[in-house]
Amino acid sequence: MGYMDLMSKAENIQILGDLVKNFVGGREKGVDNVFDLEDGFRKSPWMNASIEKLKQDPDSAKMIEERYIGPEYDFDQLIKLPKNTLGYTYAKLMNTMGFQAHFYRDRPSVDDESDYVTMRVRKTHDLHHTISGFSMGIGEVGVIALNVSQFG
Repeated sequence: MGYMDLMSKAENIQILGDLVKNFVGGREKGVDNVFDLEDGFRKSPWMNASIEKLKQDPDSAKMIEERYIGPEYDFDQLIKLPKNTLGYTYAKLMNTMGFQAHFYRDRPSVDDESDYVTMRVRKTHDLHHTISGFSMGIGEVGVIALNVSQFG
């Protein structure tokens, strides 16, 4: 392991510690720590392994190849869907919490596979909260665990 790999791990441990500290007891101070942690994995061996795992699924491989991000979520439109749908539930939750659809830090582009996967995860993050039932705040750990189980 080289010096830069060791420093990257040390920085990620510090960022993860800050993330946990910021969410303990409901004292959410924002999501910058999450974005910093994700950005720290850019083009790392771990991100490369995740991308390779994702590419094993043909549908995921196609999304990566096409760099499919999808349209911006429109809560005003989604809330008009039937009450038992994911779209309605997602919009209702986000509106109730006072969250914006595009809350996440953008990458400069998605030309790189690592940047694409990061942006796709950021865009769908709160959908994972909705589907899993993990709350905001300390529930972030649950959503991160789901992500890890899905794509390493």
